[in-house]
Amino acid sequence: SSSIFRKEARFEYAYFLDAASFHHTRFLAFADFNHAQFLGTAEFDRARFSAETDFEIIRFEGRTRFDEANFEGATSFREVAFADVVSFGSATFAGPAGFFMGTFSDASFVNTKFLKKVDFSYAQFRTYVPDLRGAEMWEGSEWRGNYYWPPPPKTAEEAQSQVDRYERLKWEMRRQYKHQDQVFFAAMKLRARRELLRRYSPAWLLNVSYE
Repeated sequence: SSSIFRKEARFEYAYFLDAASFHHTRFLAFADFNHAQFLGTAEFDRARFSAETDFEIIRFEGRTRFDEANFEGATSFREVAFADVVSFGSATFAGPAGFFMGTFSDASFVNTKFLKKVDFSYAQFRTYVPDLRGAEMWEGSEWRGNYYWPPPPKTAEEAQSQVDRYERLKWEMRRQYKHQDQVFFAAMKLRARRELLRRYSPAWLLNVSYE
């Protein structure tokens, strides 16, 4: 919508019944969307948040886009729930970002830049593995307590997607010297790869033996 909010933007407890567009919107002061509900699509692509931003305890029912958005201050998505696809493609978080206890269906962080600490502790990834290919992450990222990951793939397409995304997570944990997390994602990648192998073939049996 290309709007500019020069003072605090307060949308706490707001209900957006249809599509909500904040495309290219500039928030020059504190932006508060806490407890809001977006029942349709939500577009924040190319939005610019110049100060602290809160999207806490929110539910997004439709497809949501934060592509190329810029978050210049501390940003919190604590206990957010994305029921559909959410994309932060090529977004930049210049300040600390928190997704603590967030719930995701299909999350894309392709080419996203996290320039300060990002916290995914206790987040749940229910349907798809988050896609962080090309993302830049600060070394102090947190992934504690992530016990809810997608179930094993049922098709070759799902398997390849999981393999690629778990490989990226494994690589990131290795880069950050988080050995336990690296081992976990390596195991999840092996589990996904099994669907690509012929059942009871030597390669399949070898894969099972590593679990």
